[in-house]
Amino acid sequence: MKIKIILCILLMNTLHLVSQNNFGIFGGLNASTVVSTGQTSYGVSLTREYSFSFHLGVLYEVALQKNIHFSPRLVYSQLGDRDNSDEGATIVNGVIDGIDDYTINYKLNYLNIPLNFKFYNETYILAGPQIGFLLSNEKTQFDVGDPKTIDIGFNIGIGRKINNFFLELNLYHAITPFLEYTNNITIGDFKGYNASVQFSVGYNL
Repeated sequence: MKIKIILCILLMNTLHLVSQNNFGIFGGLNASTVVSTGQTSYGVSLTREYSFSFHLGVLYEVALQKNIHFSPRLVYSQLGDRDNSDEGATIVNGVIDGIDDYTINYKLNYLNIPLNFKFYNETYILAGPQIGFLLSNEKTQFDVGDPKTIDIGFNIGIGRKINNFFLELNLYHAITPFLEYTNNITIGDFKGYNASVQFSVGYNL
């Protein structure tokens, strides 16, 4: 009898969690930039120069516990520094000199897969790793090589649910460089990383 009661409780709990699963769609604005390491590293701040673009995506959300959900997503996102600006870089004997964060002007288009965990429900926190697959790129200024096809990083953000709609603000920073340049005369080796601030508006289906 006790076993039947326990099985019923487990079944009811499972059905309750499944009923909380949902799909959603979202889109919004990207403010993306390139961050470098070493002597040219300015860090990520809201005062640096950003390029504006957009993202579109879908999500699936499954409840793990009452206030913890797993929310994997599939997102088309435009990243990189998409402006034309050399900021003083020069070519010396056929070699580009003075490469830094502001010199690397690449338009990067990714299919990103954020593996976010969502904490709480109405007002919530998002955090998790992300892997991105490069779909295409355009070099808008100096050509210092081809970007890598895989981009790996970490997301952290906040959101607010309003009925079936939601608003989110998310920060992303790559932990692997999308571009490496080793023939930089003045500064030395350069590694460029994707970073972005994303504002999203979405709807739970």
